[in-house]
Amino acid sequence: MRSLPLLTLIALSAVAGAQQLPAPTADTSEWRFTGATGTIVDKAFGPGEMEEAGNVIGSGVDQFTTCSAAGLPLINGVDAQILQFGVHTPTEGYRLRPRMAASVGDGPHQFTMIFDMYVSSVNPVMYMGIWQGSNTNVNDAELFLSPVNLGFYVAGNGDVCTNCWNTDTWNRFVMVNDYPTTSRIFVNGSLVWAGFSPDYLWNGDPGGPANWLLTDNDNETGPGWIANFALTDQFMVAADIATLGSPDAAGIFTPFIPPAVGTTICLGDGSG
Repeated sequence: MRSLPLLTLIALSAVAGAQQLPAPTADTSEWRFTGATGTIVDKAFGPGEMEEAGNVIGSGVDQFTTCSAAGLPLINGVDAQILQFGVHTPTEGYRLRPRMAASVGDGPHQFTMIFDMYVSSVNPVMYMGIWQGSNTNVNDAELFLSPVNLGFYVAGNGDVCTNCWNTDTWNRFVMVNDYPTTSRIFVNGSLVWAGFSPDYLWNGDPGGPANWLLTDNDNETGPGWIANFALTDQFMVAADIATLGSPDAAGIFTPFIPPAVGTTICLGDGSG
């Protein structure tokens, strides 16, 4: 199992007192939902691709806004740009393609996905599908939020971790997977559940199958807001997830910066 010792690489974000880690690999992708391009989900960096399905943005089911305009708390004192999403049918949501260089077809089996989200306590639904591994969305999503139970539903594991997060506040949900064995969920930097991994990811090769976000096959979805989403091909360790902590208006990771051309890097022999 790969792990990711990044604590020595902490970078300060633009928000005073907040901490971010650098993007751990060149195959890390992050989206910040700024709406800068109008109807396209904006990517901060990385090889991944994400597109709306069912014209959810174009039709106004989902819309770009800000914390203040939506009547939500600011994120670390910053009036962040966010995406307000509604109830989605099985043909609506977002199609995610990691496009990781080392993965093809049924791509990364080890990965970490991170959601910065807000869910209201007003008219909560029982389940909200947020990650669907089926390319055709024909079965239950792999990961649900449960606003009623303040927990999660994980495919193959059932309802888990009641009362481990709160509505009416910004939360950073992190799911770490090593398919087919290990999965862990963290809320605002703290481990809240460990069990079996529900699925791997489709890499999203050209013309091939892709993953879904914010949808489910039988309409078990609900409204909410998302500020940031990131995906990396690493099984992130608890210490680094603790460093990531809670939602940050500046994003999740700082951009990946590759070594300068001609830079010599010593990987060592492990004796150190």
